[in-house]
Amino acid sequence: MPREPLPSPLLAARSLENGMPAYRQSRESIFVKQGKLLAGYEDDYVYDRQVLRYFPTYQSLTDPELRGYFSWRTKLRRGNLQETSLSYAFLYIYELLNQIGVADPMDGYRKLTEFRDAYGALDDGILPYLNQWLMDYVVYYNLDAGLLTDTPQVQFNRNIAVLDSIRSRGDEEVIRAVKQLSPKWLERSKFYREYREDCDTVIVRVLRRMAEHYDTRCKKTMVEQYVGSFTQSQVILFDSAVFHRRQEQGSRQYTVDEKYIYRCHNGLWSVQKYSCIPHSNGKLGDVLKAIDAVMRECYDYGRPIQYKLETKWILKIIQEEARNLLAEKKAAEEKKNEPDIVVPVKQPAKKDDDKSDLNVHIDEIIDSFSGPNA
Repeated sequence: MPREPLPSPLLAARSLENGMPAYRQSRESIFVKQGKLLAGYEDDYVYDRQVLRYFPTYQSLTDPELRGYFSWRTKLRRGNLQETSLSYAFLYIYELLNQIGVADPMDGYRKLTEFRDAYGALDDGILPYLNQWLMDYVVYYNLDAGLLTDTPQVQFNRNIAVLDSIRSRGDEEVIRAVKQLSPKWLERSKFYREYREDCDTVIVRVLRRMAEHYDTRCKKTMVEQYVGSFTQSQVILFDSAVFHRRQEQGSRQYTVDEKYIYRCHNGLWSVQKYSCIPHSNGKLGDVLKAIDAVMRECYDYGRPIQYKLETKWILKIIQEEARNLLAEKKAAEEKKNEPDIVVPVKQPAKKDDDKSDLNVHIDEIIDSFSGPNA
């Protein structure tokens, strides 16, 4: 049975893969040129076999696979999303990253997020890559930094920044950052659920004193010891994606926030942010668990737990702050139960009453000097 000839747009795209010019170009460059040529192409070819290609491009697909991809993409664009091979899903993502089939970068961002939410529910294999590429996309195409506010990377970095400047932060802001950085133990602790407000108070007070200790007596800050340091490192945007990078000259900067900054110099990117040290969440979690355990003892809770923290001065701070809080609560309760003492105050006579009494007294004196013949 003779092979079905390729439609002319696909033949034209295939021609870009051959000849001397193709050997002088990267596969990413050829991919983008083919993608621009086929940005509006539609097909109705039936192909239901699985496709497995790592870093897929049009060039890496067979003719039937290529037509199968464009048939799937046609349905997708018409609102008929169907689960397919991951290779097809990633190929579609590569198109959007390279501005194929989009009106502008913001249109591409919307299509990427829509595809992440819709297709990610069918196959979460795309999510670890696409979530990182979405952040790279916003930075590379210089979109509004507000688009990154809710991303895990930015939230993580901001929470570390809160602890790094704990002395100038409010209690609620600090405890919120702690819970997001190391939520595991607090979510499981029954004692914490019963004494949430007290635990939050002690946690913040202990961390403030720990930060002061590290700042004044140690080479490393509390954040450097337990979470990570603020560093600058080289970074590859769209790492592991098929992406054609423009030739960039000069320097530019993209600021996510004051503690999260990207810089590009002649096409080479670096990022300045907090770098998480290995098992950092566990180290902070150990402190939280120790606070839980010591407070159980001070509160006579009756259900002791084991903890790993062995640093004596930290354990001493925890004991002091737990006992201080109990003393404060006891003093407040005693003050609340004290009887109200009412001191009686003699009210002065009203002026009108005084004047009336004076008039009566004068009349009595006059009557006493008046005889019957007066």
